[in-house]
Amino acid sequence: MTTRISKWGNGFGVRIPKQFMVEMGLMANSEVRLEFSGTSITIEPVEVSRKRRARRPLSYYLDRSRPTTRDHEIATGPARGREDFD
Repeated sequence: MTTRISKWGNGFGVRIPKQFMVEMGLMANSEVRLEFSGTSITIEPVEVSRKRRARRPLSYYLDRSRPTTRDHEIATGPARGREDFD
C-alpha cells in the first residue's frame, strides 16, 4: 500500500487505514513504538494493561449485571411544565 506523509503542526503524520488498526487491535490514541532502521520506519503496538485496552460497549456490562445492583426509578414529585412521560 502507498500513502503520503502529511504536515501536522510542527510534526508529520501518516494515515493508517482502519483495517490495519482493527487487525492490530489499535484505536485512536493507542500507544505505539517507532523504530528507525536505515530507510525503514517500523510501527509496533505497545502492550498495555487490560484496563487501557478498548472499552467494551455498555450492553456487555448490562448483560452481566445482577438485578440487585441495578438502580430503580426515583420519585421526584409531580411534573412541572409540559413534561409528558407516559
